[in-house]
Order: sequence, then structure tokens, then C-alpha cells
Amino acid sequence: MTDPYQRYAAIYDRTGQARFGATLARTALAHLTERNVRLESAIDLATGTGAAAIEMATRGVHVTGYDRSREMLREARRKSAELGLDIEWRIGAMERFEANDPVNLVTCFYDSMNYLLEPELLASCFAAVARSLKPGGWFVFDVNTIGRFETDWNRATQVAYEDDDLLCLFRSTYDQATHLSPLLLTVFERDRTNRLVWRRWDEEHVERGYPLAQLSGLLHAAGFSVDGVEAFNEVAMDLQGPANDHSERALFFAQLCLPTAKIPA
Repeated sequence: MTDPYQRYAAIYDRTGQARFGATLARTALAHLTERNVRLESAIDLATGTGAAAIEMATRGVHVTGYDRSREMLREARRKSAELGLDIEWRIGAMERFEANDPVNLVTCFYDSMNYLLEPELLASCFAAVARSLKPGGWFVFDVNTIGRFETDWNRATQVAYEDDDLLCLFRSTYDQATHLSPLLLTVFERDRTNRLVWRRWDEEHVERGYPLAQLSGLLHAAGFSVDGVEAFNEVAMDLQGPANDHSERALFFAQLCLPTAKIPA
């Protein structure tokens, strides 16, 4: 069994995963534009193959993408080079990344926050995000909800992708005591030199479900004001109003609080 995304990176975009990251980025930017937020610079955490970062860069935002997987960043660099986009790609973990300069926006999409399996890691991540933002800057991320883990991901087997030479299966469970949801990705790839031969490999991905109220509390503790938590529907691909713990996916919009001015005595 390989480490997460070590082999998945090479087929990640092919299986349609990147389109969802780009969609979340477009949704977030549209939501912020409605609030007259001016965005010049951004950091995209857990950037993967760069779909969200590339989407923002094409809209004139100067972006830096961070990911802990060298294989995923290799794909991101290749794609941005082909498009002629000036995006900086850096190795970095969500919970302990260091930004060169403060930015207007930090994003983290496609339930990457659920990969932080302890509240302390979330708190560390939120603190790192706060340090990387300009005063009044924005932090936007999505999570799979506890309700989704309890239903869609519990004792579930799904054909995630299938074509003539590639088959991807997801098998997942959910533990209500630990809130952990291990997902086993099993991939069958047809051999390029002998089409009668298939190669199998597996990766295990583990996510954790968090109550939305707990996430909001951790954001407040890190110095953020939660502007909204919106439900995102993956079929309609749009926002569906305020989210709760039974929504499919929740998209957080949080703003770093401005420093309180000191009143002279």
C-alpha cells in the first residue's frame, strides 16, 4: 500500500477530481466578489494538482500553492507551465506552513481540512493561516460534514471512475466514537504493453468529521470572525444556503479580525 497521493497524483486529474477544486474556487471568488472583497494575492493550501490555484491565477490573483505531496506538485507545475501561468509551488503542510509575505486570501478545498485528524492540528493550521493573512484577509475552506460521513461514507463502496484502461474504487467506513473515516482507494490500471494484464495498487486515506460549531470555535480562537458557513451541493455545484451538520459539504468564509485601535487615556 502506497502513501496517499503518491501514485494517485498521476491519474488524479484524469478521474475528474480537479474539476471540483476549480469549481469550489470559482464559487468562493464569486461569493467574495459579491461582498466587494478585493483580491490581489492568495495561498492555496493542500493545492494538489493545482486546480484551484490555477483557477485563481487565471483571474489575475497572484497565487502560491502549498502541498505536502511532491508528486501532486509535480503535476501542478507541469500544468501551470503549459498554461504560461506564474504560480509559485511550495512543499508545505497545512498545519505548519510559512508564508513569505502576507496575502489577502487563503483557501483550502476538497475536504483537505478533514485530513487533519486532531483538533490541535486544526488549531495549528488556523494559527498559521492567521499569520499569513493581511489584516482583514479572508480564509475559505470546505469540509465533509459528520452527517455525510455517517451516511454516504459509512460502509460504502463506490466506483469512483471507470473507462477502458482504468478502474478506481472507493471503500470507506465511519467510526462514530472516533469520528474517523478510513477510505481505501483501489486502482486497476491496464498494462500499456499487454492489454490482457491489469496492475492493482491501493492507497489509504483517513479523514475526520468535525461538528461545524467546533470548527467555528477554533476559528474564533485563532482570531477569525466567521462570516458564513454555506452548504455546497455537489450535484447542482452551487451554494444552497446556511449549512448544518447534516449538509453534504460545508464551505466556511472567515475573516481575520482587524486589530482593535487603542484609545488614548
